[in-house]
Amino acid sequence: MPKSPSSENTADRRIVQRLFAEQVVKRTIEAFSHVSDRSKQVLSMLYIEEFTDGMCYRAIGYEKTQYFDKVKPHALLEFADAYLLDDLHIYKERQDSKKTGV
Repeated sequence: MPKSPSSENTADRRIVQRLFAEQVVKRTIEAFSHVSDRSKQVLSMLYIEEFTDGMCYRAIGYEKTQYFDKVKPHALLEFADAYLLDDLHIYKERQDSKKTGV
């Protein structure tokens, strides 16, 4: 019969989770400091001040199409490029690749 996890294992797991959470916060602040001012403004509005997309593009003076096609994707990509703990990029599959993996 399997044993239940010991309190030592639980304590170890909590320590690891806390250390990882600290790294996430540090790397997030670090990445935020490396993006352009416009991207900082957009990301701050969306994720700190909890603006909606509509509130954000109106506040920074962009048209809806320009905001969704260029401004917001650029801000997200800049952040993904600067965040060093995990790869935050989303990759598209190539259209010409075959399912055989070749």
